[in-house]
Amino acid sequence: MEEPEEKGSSDATTHSRLNLYFSIFVVNLLYMCTGQCYVWTSPTLPYLLSDKSFLPITPAEGSVIASVFVFGGILGALLTRPMADSLGRRCTLGLCLVSILISWALLGFTANIHIIYLARLIQGLSTGINFSVAPLYTAEISDDTVRGPLNSIPLFSRSCGYVFVYSIGPYVSYHQLIVAASVVPLVALVLTPLTAESPHYQVARGRRTKAVKTVQWLRGGLSFPAAEKEVDAIQEYYNQTATQKKSIKDLFATIGNIRALYLSGGLLAFQQLCGVTVILLYTEPIFQMTGTSVSASMSAILFGATLMVSSVIVPPFVKRFGFIKPMIVSSIGCAIFVGLLGLFFFLQSLGVDISSLNWLPVTSTFLYTVSYSIGIGTLPWAVMGEIFPANTKSLAAGILTSFNFLLGFLTAVMFVEVNEWLGVCWSFWMYAIFCLIAAPFTKYLLPDTQGLSLDQIQRLVNQPWNTKWSRKPDLVI
Repeated sequence: MEEPEEKGSSDATTHSRLNLYFSIFVVNLLYMCTGQCYVWTSPTLPYLLSDKSFLPITPAEGSVIASVFVFGGILGALLTRPMADSLGRRCTLGLCLVSILISWALLGFTANIHIIYLARLIQGLSTGINFSVAPLYTAEISDDTVRGPLNSIPLFSRSCGYVFVYSIGPYVSYHQLIVAASVVPLVALVLTPLTAESPHYQVARGRRTKAVKTVQWLRGGLSFPAAEKEVDAIQEYYNQTATQKKSIKDLFATIGNIRALYLSGGLLAFQQLCGVTVILLYTEPIFQMTGTSVSASMSAILFGATLMVSSVIVPPFVKRFGFIKPMIVSSIGCAIFVGLLGLFFFLQSLGVDISSLNWLPVTSTFLYTVSYSIGIGTLPWAVMGEIFPANTKSLAAGILTSFNFLLGFLTAVMFVEVNEWLGVCWSFWMYAIFCLIAAPFTKYLLPDTQGLSLDQIQRLVNQPWNTKWSRKPDLVI
C-alpha cells in the first residue's frame, strides 16, 4: 500500500473512495474463490460417480467429499480470533488465498480419495476463515455511510464463483476445471499486498501513525486533521474495551454482547436453515430428481446466474432501506418458493400427473434465489461485522461462523436422511417453516443501524432490556 502525505487540503466531504473500493474489490475476489470451492461438487460429483471417472467413488464417498468442506468451515472459523488478532486482517485473508491454491494443486495432482478429502477440508478451512474475517475487515475499513452496502456485496461475488463453476464445469475435464478455478485466487494473491490493513487492527497494535496514514489512503484526499479525528474515534472505541479480557464469558458480560450474540446467531442460523447449503451442494442432483425437460447442468447455470444478477440490487437496496425490510421480504419470499418446490415433490411422490407443472421446480428455485439474495443470503454477515464491540469481535465472529457452518453441515447430512425417512418434500417444507420464523425475528428484534458508526451501534444495543429500540438523538449526532 502506498503511503499518503501527512497533509492535505481536502476534507471529509470531498474525499475519494477509490482506494477503499480497490481493497473491497480484492476481498470480494476471495469471496469469488470460496464460491468456486463451495459448488465444485455440483458438476464434479456426477463425473466422479460415473463409469468415466479417473477415480471411481461410491455415493458414500461422494457425500463425504461434499460435506467435509462444510466441516472444514467449522474448524476454520475457530482459527479466526488468533489469526486475525495476531497476523492482522489483510494477512489472514492472504493466507486463505494461499490455502485455496494449495487445495486446487492437491485436487489436480492426486488420484487418491483421501487427498481429495484433505483438499476439500482445506477449502472449507479457508472459507470459514474468510467468512469470519472479511466482514470484520470490510466494516473496519469502510466509512459509516457505505459500510452496510459494501458488506452486502459478497453474495454477488460468491455468485460469480458459482456461475463460473456451473457454466464450465459440465463442459470441461476434471483437471481443466481445476486449472481455471486457480486463476482468480492467483490474481487476488498478487493484489492483496496493495490493499490496506485495517486501521482498527493498527490502533489495537499501537500503530497510531500507520493508522492515520491508512485512513488517509482509504479516504483519498482526506486532510491529515480529519484522518486524525477518525483515528481518535477508533482509539476511543478500542479504549473502552482494551482492558477487558477476551474470553467466551465476555460474550455474556454486557447487554450489548448478549444482544449481538443472539441477533447474529439467529440470523446466521436462519440463513442455513433456509436450505441454501443443500441447494448449492446438490444443485444438479436436485434438478435431476425433478425430471423436468431442462437439463440439470443448464438449470444449475441458470440458478447461479439468477443469484448473481439478483444480488446486484442488494447494495443500493440496503443503502436505501437498511437491513430490516430486505430481510423480511427475503425471508417471506424464500418461504413461499421453497415451499412450492416441496409441493412439487409431494405431488410427484403421490404419482400425480405433473407434466403440466414441469415449469414449477425451475421457476420456484429461481424465485427462491432472488429472494435469498436480497436479504438472508448476505445481510446476516453484515450484521455480524458491525454489531460486536472491539474486545469480542473476532472471537464472536469465529464462534458464529463455526455455528453457521455446523448448521450447514447438519442440513447437508440430514437432507439425505430426511429424504429417505419422510420424502424430499418434507425437507423443503421444513426449510420454508424456518424462513417464515425469520421474518418476525427480524422485525421485532433487529435494531436499525443504518448510517450509525460502530461506537453509536454499541450505544444502541446496550440500551436497557426494557427499552424499545430507539435511535435517540445522542446516537446519531
